[in-house]
Amino acid sequence: MNHRLIRPATRRGKALLALFLLVILAGLWPAVLLANHAVLILGLPALAAWSCLIILASTGVMLLANRLLPLPTSITQADPTIPASGAGERVDE
Repeated sequence: MNHRLIRPATRRGKALLALFLLVILAGLWPAVLLANHAVLILGLPALAAWSCLIILASTGVMLLANRLLPLPTSITQADPTIPASGAGERVDE
């Protein structure tokens, strides 16, 4: 099996990658210092609310990427259970 990194080739793919990296960077310690205050947001400490926001944002960006970007043809041709449309849905046999 050939394992290799699939880099985005389109402008849309590069934008989604940049958006995902921005969300990940928001979870690192310099950005976390902005949320590290003794304030409650919806009953949660600000840091816990920030963490939940990071999780929801990264999930949202990944869902958006799965909807907007088609599977590469090398993947769809290698796996016969993936339909020709490349929608990423597997066909049960």
